[in-house]
Amino acid sequence: MGILVEIQQKVAEVFFNGNIQYYFLAEKISGEFGTGSGEEYGEYNPIHGTYKPLWMPLEEVLKNNVVPSELAEIVLRFSKEGWPAQPVTIIEQKK
Repeated sequence: MGILVEIQQKVAEVFFNGNIQYYFLAEKISGEFGTGSGEEYGEYNPIHGTYKPLWMPLEEVLKNNVVPSELAEIVLRFSKEGWPAQPVTIIEQKK
């Protein structure tokens, strides 16, 4: 992403389509968001896609296509109420 972060804690585990994704609460230490140069920024990969970083204000999270939607909801809720000590588990159903 072009930034150096310090991981604060794991906040969610999302199970979907036989895979698991981990989400972390992180604090930006340095760098400029969107200036990354990793392989995910390269040409389109039909299996893994490509990466386009997007930064949005928290109040816009529910208005955008954040997948899974349950993740967007917990990010907004916990950013206001405080993050739980244990990560939330989300099991995403195929549509």
